[in-house]
Amino acid sequence: MGAWGSGIYENDEALDFALELVESDGLSALEAAIDAVTRVGSSYLEASEAQRALVAADVTACLLGRPGPEKPPELAEFIARSPQKPSEELMRRGREAVGRILQPHSELFELWEDSDDLAPWRSAVEDVASRL
Repeated sequence: MGAWGSGIYENDEALDFALELVESDGLSALEAAIDAVTRVGSSYLEASEAQRALVAADVTACLLGRPGPEKPPELAEFIARSPQKPSEELMRRGREAVGRILQPHSELFELWEDSDDLAPWRSAVEDVASRL
């Protein structure tokens, strides 16, 4: 999984996506990451898609003035200088995506379920949902 902690940004996939966001045109990259999870429905959700959606949901909340965990400096600067504000619809889809990550047939949930750090990881995920 390439994770060194239970936080949203404490894995390789999240950091890679954070850098993609910094180089992106903004909200469309957030929407794509969130929609990739919501489109899965009850089918199996891959860990990489889930990790990208968690970052997208966290950044969405931050763009609305609801800060969360410490971020890579480049991403924090991107958020601070972004004039774009997410829509209510994107917030709703973000909540839906985060909820889906915690449901059955989620590889990321299964990976954390098999570790000793399920509770702190779940807390980090639920924090993102609560800020949307």
